[in-house]
Amino acid sequence: MSKKRVHELAKQLKEQGIELSNQELVDKLHHLGFDVKSHSSSLDDDQAQAAYEKIVAEKKPKAAAPRPAGPGFVVRKKANLPPPPPPPPAPVVHAAPPPPVVEAPAEPPPPPVAVEPEPEPEPVSAEPAETPAPIAAGEPTAEQPAAPV
Repeated sequence: MSKKRVHELAKQLKEQGIELSNQELVDKLHHLGFDVKSHSSSLDDDQAQAAYEKIVAEKKPKAAAPRPAGPGFVVRKKANLPPPPPPPPAPVVHAAPPPPVVEAPAEPPPPPVAVEPEPEPEPVSAEPAETPAPIAAGEPTAEQPAAPV
């Protein structure tokens, strides 16, 4: 097993963005339970790896909170402001003027066609036009000649 010195562990931590002086690292290792006296003391590889992981976990910078999208303060509008004036009309840029429209001479409309109305049919009544008078018994009819008396 190889051994690693405390100052070498400090260099390794510095590469990760954790800057500790040798004395601060020695104090930190004392708090973690390692028996070191100075920066020249040595640690086993297992001890050095465990110390490295614990220090990195503690000192690792947290991710920065996302910044708010707005300006960070509330802008309030005044209540009784008149409406803003309408924007000025955009200038009209004319291209070439359109050609004049030539109308064809108007033709007279065709003469109206006379339509004769159809004669209305006569209404049909449900009653017969003439009702024959009842024939009495013994009277001669037009079909029978009168009998001699």
